Amino acid sequence: MLIGTSTYQSADLTDLPAVRNNLDGLAAVLTAPAIGAISPDHCVVIPDPTDARTVYRALRKYAAAAEDTLLVYFAGHGRTGPRNELYLGLADTDPDELRVSALAFDLIRDVLAECPAANRVVILDCCFSGRAIQDMSGADERIFGQIGVEGTYVLASAPANAVALAPVGATYTAFTGELLNLLNTGVPGGPDLLTFGTIYRRLLHTTSTRGLPIPGQRGTGTVDLLALARNVAAGTPEKSRQPLEHSGEPGRQDVGPPTTSTPLADGAATTSARTRGNPPGRAEAEQDGSHSFDVTPVEIIFPHEAGLTLRTYTPMLDEAGTWNEVPVFLAVRGRIQLFDDHATLVHYVRANVSHDLAALPGWTSVAGSVKAANLEPDDADRYNLDLVPQNLAAGHDLWDPDLLISAGEIARDLACALSLNDVLAALAPGSLLDDLDEILRTGGVFARRRLRRFDAAEVANGWRSIIHRLSTVVDHHQHS
Repeated sequence: MLIGTSTYQSADLTDLPAVRNNLDGLAAVLTAPAIGAISPDHCVVIPDPTDARTVYRALRKYAAAAEDTLLVYFAGHGRTGPRNELYLGLADTDPDELRVSALAFDLIRDVLAECPAANRVVILDCCFSGRAIQDMSGADERIFGQIGVEGTYVLASAPANAVALAPVGATYTAFTGELLNLLNTGVPGGPDLLTFGTIYRRLLHTTSTRGLPIPGQRGTGTVDLLALARNVAAGTPEKSRQPLEHSGEPGRQDVGPPTTSTPLADGAATTSARTRGNPPGRAEAEQDGSHSFDVTPVEIIFPHEAGLTLRTYTPMLDEAGTWNEVPVFLAVRGRIQLFDDHATLVHYVRANVSHDLAALPGWTSVAGSVKAANLEPDDADRYNLDLVPQNLAAGHDLWDPDLLISAGEIARDLACALSLNDVLAALAPGSLLDDLDEILRTGGVFARRRLRRFDAAEVANGWRSIIHRLSTVVDHHQHS
């Protein structure tokens, strides 16, 4: 079901002509024989609905008939109620009478709960659409893996406290325009099918690099592995490129990877990769000669646990034709996997378990090359988050730049890879902690003086929140 409101009767809600184009564009691509997985007779488009009852009845009708997958898309104005609940704007919505004139997302959630389909997908392109993710996850953010309704996936165009963008004169709204571009052009050298997990990672990268609102996602079960469309560029080789510089945060070009890292595996798919040579312990990882990546062991120390995991950086091409890399960890359904010792990690990697790294082309070769002897992290790949609050409490003059900078790098990487939008926002350009990071990196004779301008308590509280947040998405594997 594709629902969109482009015209509004209320003077307080501006018309959104691009929304009608959103509906036409999505209907075309999702039913295109070479791309989409939906037959035209199963694609229902509801443009400019006037009242909530009409939409609710249609939702219940088609949800009851769905057997395999139900997909609900909405584009238009979003508003929040007195309890911060999300309402979707319809043609006759009055911002002062949301409860009786707009569609409450709670109603959509109820319909999803009763739907017999194995997979239920909601895509929201509206302001405050991140509220839907909160609604589906419940009040306790520590239970991300048990949100809402099993088999449900929500993709939101903007965080819970942010507005979506509909540029004046643009053919599509910003988020849906990026989604349509991805579906119509595909991912060169990528998998045959574009799953929701793949789609989200690409959208996260493109929106971040373009300065658009950061999308969010939540899912249960394996619904993120559900394919929305065929990858029309699957057979197209990736553009040749020079060795990539790591960007710990999408669009951030000033932070590079440690040059002393010792990867577990190094593919030689490009000439530039071959010219670097393969140090001892590396193994080639290729898939049809089109993709390669390096995996390095990483040690992370949290306040109450510590262990090893694996990390790589996968290339993504932005609209300017520039290659950037985004982090991918040994993670499962948004949770980082941390291991007590080398042997337990090796056993897990070779156990053919589904995780984020396993979705990358060439992983089978990489996994086969992992050995306990190669799992000792370099100093540059050891991150001690436990020491950060202690160091900040010691006072400005004793703040450790290396410790705090490395903490920021691993926090950004984890937040990007695990879709932790709250952490990304806390470390985003212009934030308090990002300003601190910039001063620490700049150094110089006046750095200490500039550091004293920061409220030490505010900085410490910010970092405590980040560390606590990261600690809630850790699965700790102990030696057995």
